[in-house]
Amino acid sequence: MKNIIVLCALLAVVGCDKTEPVNESPVETVSKVQKSNVVEVIKTPAMAHKFANEIYTRLDADRAYIFDAYESKEKDTLLKLQSTFASQAIGTFKAYGDDSDETLAPYYACDNAYLELNSLLFDLHRDLEKNNADSRKQVRYRKLRFDKAFEKCQARVAMSPEDAIKAYDTED
Repeated sequence: MKNIIVLCALLAVVGCDKTEPVNESPVETVSKVQKSNVVEVIKTPAMAHKFANEIYTRLDADRAYIFDAYESKEKDTLLKLQSTFASQAIGTFKAYGDDSDETLAPYYACDNAYLELNSLLFDLHRDLEKNNADSRKQVRYRKLRFDKAFEKCQARVAMSPEDAIKAYDTED
């Protein structure tokens, strides 16, 4: 009988709570690559430039969010981001099909920057867990690789489509 009274009291207290639980999932704040069933085929350099500009904008926002979580030592946030961010980062450009005429080629640096940010995200989380010289060394290495790819993406997006094609054609 005592157990039934305790159970009823517990249900009454829980049942009276009228506040809705707040979903503070940080994963939803990372930008999502929008995919639809009908993908607009990127046929012109201007369309490729516009698409790369959108990728760059998302990349910049995600970078800021990830580094904010790292500086705040939010291991759980970084762990949650790893599962969603990886699927978004891999094949951002590939979602738009075969690029046989290489319309997107001048902007592959942006796709590469997304992949580098994904690797950096993994190492940032690992650094917060391990907190040793090796993990910090790996973070510095990954950050340099990401910064290089991000700067290249930034430079290509800042160029006109024609200049981006010329820069791509002249690089090694």
